[in-house]
Amino acid sequence: MGRSSSRSLAPHSSSLRPAQFALKAGRHAPGPYSASSLSPAGHLHSMNAISAPAVGEQLRSLLANSHAPHSGVHVAAAVEDPAGALHFGVNVENSAYPEGVCAEASAISALVTGGQNRIARVWLASSLPGFIWPCGGCRQKILEFAQDGCEIVSLSADGAQESHTIEELLPLGFRLRGRA
Repeated sequence: MGRSSSRSLAPHSSSLRPAQFALKAGRHAPGPYSASSLSPAGHLHSMNAISAPAVGEQLRSLLANSHAPHSGVHVAAAVEDPAGALHFGVNVENSAYPEGVCAEASAISALVTGGQNRIARVWLASSLPGFIWPCGGCRQKILEFAQDGCEIVSLSADGAQESHTIEELLPLGFRLRGRA
C-alpha cells in the first residue's frame, strides 16, 4: 500500500543560478528554487539528500510555468534517476485537446535529453487539493523507464505525501521483452 518516507536536507546555499535541467553534482538547479535542498555549492549531494519537503517546494514553484488554459489543472513532475538527479517537467496543454504534454512525460523527456534512461522515483505536485496520480498513458511511460519498485510520490499542497510503486499503479503493465 502507500508508504511515507522522510529524507534529510543537505546544508543550504544562499543563491542559485539557473542553467541545466537536472540537479546533481556539477549541475545547477533550474529556475527559482529554494536553496534548502542544496549544498553550499548549489548542488544536490545524492539521492539520500533529497527530501519530500524540498522537492515539493521545487515542484510548487514550477506550477506557475505550467500551461493549462483549458483544464486549469497545473501539474509539475520530477523524475529521479538512479544517481539521484532530478529531471523536471510541467504539463503543457494545447487547443487541439488532448494533444498536450503531461508533466510526467515532460520530465521523462528531460531525463532522456540529459542522457539517462532509468527512473528510480517520480515526484508529483499539482494545483489541486489532495494527491494527484499519473494518467494511464504516463503510467505506461514511467513503467518503460522504471527500475523495479520505482516509487511514485504524490505531494499535496499541505505537505502530506502518499506513495505507491509503479507496479501498484499499473498492475500487469506491458513490458517489451529484454527490457526489465
